[in-house]
Amino acid sequence: MLFKNPCSNRKVFLTIPAILVVISILAMVFFGFNEGIDFTSGTTFEIEHMPAGFVYDGELEVDVKAIVTGVNEGADPVAQAIGTDGVFIKAKELTNEETEMVVEGLLAYFNGEEVSLDSTDATAAVEVATDVVEEAATEVAVEDATDVAEEVKALERAAISIDKVSATTSARLISDTFFAVLLAIALMLVYIAIRFDFKSGVCAVIALAHDVTLMFGFYSIFQLTMNTSFVAAVLTIIGYSINSTIIVFDRVRENNRLLGKKATWDEKADNAITTSYTRTLYSSLTTLFTIGALFVLGVSSIQEFALPIIVGLVCGAYSSLFVAPTIWAWWKNSSK
Repeated sequence: MLFKNPCSNRKVFLTIPAILVVISILAMVFFGFNEGIDFTSGTTFEIEHMPAGFVYDGELEVDVKAIVTGVNEGADPVAQAIGTDGVFIKAKELTNEETEMVVEGLLAYFNGEEVSLDSTDATAAVEVATDVVEEAATEVAVEDATDVAEEVKALERAAISIDKVSATTSARLISDTFFAVLLAIALMLVYIAIRFDFKSGVCAVIALAHDVTLMFGFYSIFQLTMNTSFVAAVLTIIGYSINSTIIVFDRVRENNRLLGKKATWDEKADNAITTSYTRTLYSSLTTLFTIGALFVLGVSSIQEFALPIIVGLVCGAYSSLFVAPTIWAWWKNSSK
């Protein structure tokens, strides 16, 4: 009976998300966010072409991140694949000396030598890279030794490019992120107001604000790293959630035409919700299965994108069915 007449039980359906929204806001105020390197100053290392035999996988990701933390334990590195044979590493801002140590450690690693990944003494990585050339020069002919040296130099040229992310750039990224989210929501309001009515647009925006707030709150409560993957996930969920909301309001419009004045606004909204259950459930579960598989089987960079999508899908399915239409019906009743 509860799910058959959501508008009649709107206090239950609206109280739960209201409590969660308040908790999320309090978490953001008191806990803040664990901002990733994308939102803070940092150092990046880009290896465009790894030597033959190296493939980006979970083991390589752990190894290259360990090289960075071996130099600076608080670097909090993040690694992700570039194409089929590249890797991109982001870390909190390193000194010039630490940056050089990381480069030498990566060169030694990709040259096939053992690197002490658990040691905080990154000087060992530099010694390994030097010993590779010296040992090769003593064990082979002079012309071969020259070839070895040239190969190492080629590795250095092709391997690593370094960049510094300034605090100014990070601040601009944060402002651009919020502007993108607000612009997307504003455009959704205009679109729905034109296609349906202004009240439908406002209710849809309320539902979107619910989804975004809970996603931010989730990351604040659990202090998950917030980066550009999270921003992409938020924008994705905004589009996904508004699509589900539009379908429900489209059913409401059909009911308004078919049922006419003999049905109340609550009855029209309830009918739209109940006839949308199956569609919303199937589409959400199908997407959840796919994203869940990526989260379980993917590398960390994929997981960083999949996790907020999972949270947003759950929030978006709920708000599309029980937040936007129930508020709309209540608003219509109040106006009447």
